[in-house]
Amino acid sequence: MLNLDALSTHSLSVNPSNKIKFRLPFFSIVALFSMSPLANESNTNYILTPSGVSSTENPVNSIDGVISEPDVNSFEVTKFGVIDKLEKSEPILSAFESAKNSKKDEDAEISSYSNTLIEDFNGDGCNDTATVFSNKITIFHPCTNRSKDYKFSKDIAVNGVYDTDGEPGVEIGVVNAPYFDIIDDEDQRHSSYLIGTDWAINGHYDADGVPGVEIGIVNAPHFKIVNDTDRQVHSYVMGTDWAINGHYDADGEPGVEIGVVHQQHLVFIRDRERTKTSFYMGPRSWFINGNYDTDGDPGVELGIVRHEHFNIYDLRDYSDRGYRIRGAWHIDGPQDLDSEPGKEIVINNYGYSQYVYIYDKTFQIRYKKY
Repeated sequence: MLNLDALSTHSLSVNPSNKIKFRLPFFSIVALFSMSPLANESNTNYILTPSGVSSTENPVNSIDGVISEPDVNSFEVTKFGVIDKLEKSEPILSAFESAKNSKKDEDAEISSYSNTLIEDFNGDGCNDTATVFSNKITIFHPCTNRSKDYKFSKDIAVNGVYDTDGEPGVEIGVVNAPYFDIIDDEDQRHSSYLIGTDWAINGHYDADGVPGVEIGIVNAPHFKIVNDTDRQVHSYVMGTDWAINGHYDADGEPGVEIGVVHQQHLVFIRDRERTKTSFYMGPRSWFINGNYDTDGDPGVELGIVRHEHFNIYDLRDYSDRGYRIRGAWHIDGPQDLDSEPGKEIVINNYGYSQYVYIYDKTFQIRYKKY
């Protein structure tokens, strides 16, 4: 437990109005600040990938306040997003490639491959059994002692089982390239959503605040969201050199936002409003430390490390709050120091033998020597 009574009485108030914010006519709201790409709360090094971050032997950034510029030549654009071209590992499988199994006899209706899923698919309260073949899914309903077949024209792969429509019974997500299919056994519905070629599933989450999850798909240069409730695919143009940071509630409204690192921008996809919000970060190195509630208001903020600054980006009111920290430092993490809503950021400013405490809800920074 930190002794707040021992904190230095010296404090610095940060002017929250010292920011630039304006609304663009097309998808974005840009706040102009110089900042820096992607990280976590550990000393692990990271590269950009379609699904977020993965480790690499080649350092890019660290959680230390003194950070180096990333090697711009160590990345290349692929159909999946951005990967480290120094890594010679196997490429990420596209949805089409992952859906293909070994060559089957074209005249055979089903192959020897099968998999079994046990869930309540039709919402009647009984656990049903779905048997997945290479080109057919058969669901047996024990309460009625009946079966229902859902057939496909070629080989498929099941992505997962989840509630996509907010109604009783779970649905089955199926990779049926170039489509993503959803089997809704309650309504005996088989819906196909055209995605295209070369895509990978990022995950499933409630992106619009309406009951039922959506499916996030990387289909460069787009990020697409399959919304089974309104039977649509929402597409967001991202261009080149981007990667998904994560999904979280950043504005305090129903539904999560998708955080995207896009070149010199931090972008939030707000599927509930069918828009994007973009913060300009500048050409210098920056990385994301994490997402946490620092001001006590609904929605998390993103903590960003850059040279001699720790900045907090607040999507809820389209602002950023910058706190200058000199010398070498690293982040110990967010902590609740005052038992008030919102967490404080604790920084070990070892270059000056002191701790730095950021009280973001009151725009203050405090110091304690050690």
